[in-house]
Amino acid sequence: MRNRPHAENLLQSARELLLHELLDALPAEHRYAARMIANAMGIAARELAAGDEPLQRELGRLCDLLNQPLPAVSRRPALEHETEACNRELVRRIRAGDYDGASRPLRDHLIETTIDKLRESNPKYLRARGL
Repeated sequence: MRNRPHAENLLQSARELLLHELLDALPAEHRYAARMIANAMGIAARELAAGDEPLQRELGRLCDLLNQPLPAVSRRPALEHETEACNRELVRRIRAGDYDGASRPLRDHLIETTIDKLRESNPKYLRARGL
């Protein structure tokens, strides 16, 4: 067990310090880079807080779409590998025309995956749209 504060709290605290105490002290030509760093720190903190759950949900939806059994993976690298492989197979099938016409499950998967990604990368966008 790790001592507190947790990694996401450390990132968030460092981000707040950068934005609210250090940013104005930087030369103007470095402020944009500092904001980019702060944004990356925020994304990393949200990814840590979310854990593997968004990736597991994506893999589950992909396996349903592809009519494949859900692989038994528990470690992050294997989960990423399986999700990437399923995404490649989905792309192949889309290009082959397997999902031409009405495919509500495909549309729902793409929307849910996009929302999960936005929760980590740009939650303000979702909040502005009431999501």
